[in-house]
Amino acid sequence: MKTEKNNYIILPSRQHDGYGYPDLLVSIHKLHFNMERYQCRDSLKQEDSLILTIRQFVDFLNLLRSGRAYNGNGKQMPQKQLNDVYLDAAGLKPRWRSEYFDAFFKEDGKGLSMVYHKINSNGALEEVTEPLEQCLMQDKLPGIDLEYWLNNTTNQGFPPKDNLTGTIHYWYPTEGCIAGFEVDPVRADFICAKIPDISFAVRRVCKK
Repeated sequence: MKTEKNNYIILPSRQHDGYGYPDLLVSIHKLHFNMERYQCRDSLKQEDSLILTIRQFVDFLNLLRSGRAYNGNGKQMPQKQLNDVYLDAAGLKPRWRSEYFDAFFKEDGKGLSMVYHKINSNGALEEVTEPLEQCLMQDKLPGIDLEYWLNNTTNQGFPPKDNLTGTIHYWYPTEGCIAGFEVDPVRADFICAKIPDISFAVRRVCKK
């Protein structure tokens, strides 16, 4: 896959206990509108690309908020551009926006597990199934506090059990759910639900 690196932001490698990833390129713009999540995943897989995981989305938002990020060519990005990307991802704006995360939830006999994909040490795409860590396991409508979630997220990117009350509507994960985030003029939603037919967009992720 050929990337126009000015249209990507470098997400530096992270290690969160058992969860980690190498330096990544995350697309500034979303793509694959009007496609189901499974179609988006398969299309990106053919391009050796991934969908953002929940934890990567949290790290991406925190990177944008830090005001210090670089495009795929290694050039520092202007503060205004970072603010624009952040507001498009999580800010209340006139038009509805949404994106899928790479997360599917299933019961495996021992409890709820999350299925996602990662780039392994050989640089290949790999499917991972791991137990869901302790997190907020009840709907909050509204809501969870965005600032508290971003600063106190679990290793897998979920709000902690004691997340402060706020305006982000939250649906907790259950069997057969997928995850996504949507924003409209009046509210934002972190959704874990059975929504395979809803056409969200995705943000392409590839190894730097």
